[in-house]
This record gives sequence, structure tokens and C-alpha cells, in this order.
Amino acid sequence: KDTRLSGFLVPNDAPGFEIVPMPHMMGCRGAGHAGLKFTNVELGPEYLLGEVGQGMEVAIHSLSVSRVHIATSNLGMAQRMLEISLKRAADRVTFGKPIIKRQAIKMKIANMQMMIHALRTLVYDFARDFDFDPFNDYIDEKAAICKLFSIDTVRLVSDEMLEIFGGDGYFEDSPYGPTERLYRDCRAMWLEEGAPNVQRITIARNCQKFGGKVESLGLVSGDDPELNYVQIPMTSTQWADGKFTQADYKALVKAMFDGTVKVSNDITAMPKTTTITVENLGNLK
Repeated sequence: KDTRLSGFLVPNDAPGFEIVPMPHMMGCRGAGHAGLKFTNVELGPEYLLGEVGQGMEVAIHSLSVSRVHIATSNLGMAQRMLEISLKRAADRVTFGKPIIKRQAIKMKIANMQMMIHALRTLVYDFARDFDFDPFNDYIDEKAAICKLFSIDTVRLVSDEMLEIFGGDGYFEDSPYGPTERLYRDCRAMWLEEGAPNVQRITIARNCQKFGGKVESLGLVSGDDPELNYVQIPMTSTQWADGKFTQADYKALVKAMFDGTVKVSNDITAMPKTTTITVENLGNLK
């Protein structure tokens, strides 16, 4: 933790601040990229982000969120590439039958689907944990895992897409979708918010710190005898004394994940009896 650094929000019209154009990129041309130049920029305390000396913490935490933004972008592109690959494989006929019926193509499609589904699950897991506690011990590591795995996902999916399309996938105009643009755009995401080895360093650091353990907040073992009963005051009736069975407790946890009910604090470390605030508990019926 480096307390020498502080973070600031810099207005666009601050004296000494410039936005410097960057060279033309291979992909991601729909979004602007630029360099930021600061020359003797002076800012008042009202522009401070967080507290004095908290700059590194602010920067690292913002990276965690933005790395998952990159992962979700890659997830969307990978899903699109799979969908157009399925259509192309169904239409493309070689030696009398669509290539989607050929075992080699099925293997490619299976690999694409496997990686995409795994990436989606990683993103969901991060989002759920972030909703519980955006500053929990595993946020940085899980964000890096999401981003790193998303790189492997789009690399495999884009390569498989190009092979399924053949030469037609290399042209700019395709009736199935922007194959060549997706191929180019996803590669820019490899470098956004840290290159792959930067993610590996973050993951390895936390892995060593916690002895290889990675927790998911809210995922509670059903065999824990300490979770058999909880007392829950309901906001709608001031409070209610209810003893939940293990099955009722699991139903509550599932409803929290589904967004049916909302709980005010982390329930993963509940003792045998505790108090939590629940909204819309009636939705469990």
C-alpha cells in the first residue's frame, strides 16, 4: 500500500491538461482512444478521489471493475462469433452435406461453447461477489481471472470462427456479420487494463496469500449445522421472529441470487442465530 499517491478527478478544462491523439488502431475503431498530458496541472481539494494517500487503492479498485468490463465485452463478442459461426456452418456445404454435420466442426463448436459458458459463469460469480462486498479479499483476483480467461476465450473462438468461415471470413463484407471486425476488435482487448502476464501476477499474488483458496460470497455449504436457524426482522412488519429450516435457508439464498429479495449484509459468516434486514421476503412464497 503506497500512501504517497492520491487520486484526482481532472476537469477537461483544467489549465495544463491536454488530450493527445493516438495513432490509428487495427481494431476497436468505434471507440476513441487518446493520451492524457498533464503540464503543471493544479487542482483543489474538491477534486480529490477518496482520501489523501489513497490513490493507489482507488486506482487498483477501479482496475478491478474495468477489467471485468473488458471480460464482458469479450464475452459479448465471443457469443456473437459463435452464433454467426453456427449459421455459417449450417449453410456451408462440402462434399454433399453441411459442414456442421462433420465431426471436426462439432469439436470446434463444442470448444467455443465450453469457453463462452465458463467465461459467463466467471463474470456472474464476480458480479455477485461485487454486489455483496465490492472490497472483499478476492475481488482483485477474480477480476484478473475474468479478464485473463476472456482473452483465452476470444482467441480460441475467433480462430475457430475464421476456420469455420474459411476465406469468406477474411473479407470485410459478410452476410453473416462483421467477421473480420470481430477478429480484429477482440485482440485489442488483450492489452486493455493490463496485458495477460499482468493478470497472472495479480492472480498468483492472491493465490499465494490465501493458500490457493478462492471464496464466493453467498455460496454457503448446506452441511453447516450453524446455519440451521436465523432470526429475521422484516422491514414490512418492523420485525418477525422466524426459525428457518435448512431448506428455507437455501431458498432464501437462492432468492437473493435471483434478485427476488434483498439482504442488507453479508450472510456468509452467520452464527447460529443472527439478525439481518430483508426486503420483500413475501416473494419467497
